[in-house]
Amino acid sequence: IIKPFNFSEVLARIRAVLRNHELSRQVLLREKRLALTDSLNKSLMYFTNHLKNPVLGLVEASNALDISDSKAVEKFKKQVMIEAEQTLAALSGLEDEVLKLQESDGTLRAAELSLGELEDRFREHFKELHDNSGENV
Repeated sequence: IIKPFNFSEVLARIRAVLRNHELSRQVLLREKRLALTDSLNKSLMYFTNHLKNPVLGLVEASNALDISDSKAVEKFKKQVMIEAEQTLAALSGLEDEVLKLQESDGTLRAAELSLGELEDRFREHFKELHDNSGENV
């Protein structure tokens, strides 16, 4: 910027700097949302793996079960109960994590602006600045 200052040039440069700053902030917020989504995906993968192996074990045990052997039936029943309790605990943990991620996502979403909203804010703000500077001259 060279002297004498051209108000429209100064205003355009200020607007560009502020827009870039706000866009950088928006990119960071969206990256955080992507990280939350990635965290949720990893939790879901862990959960599906945690469920798949025990259920496959129960299926194999049920196929090999001799229902006339009461001890084997009782042992299978205990195995089912243990797996059910562990699955419920894993479900509870997953539910807690999903709730935390949803809260974080809601907070981040509320802070995000669309590019149109951002442009409207800048226009309104700079219109006020331009109007106020005209009054002082």
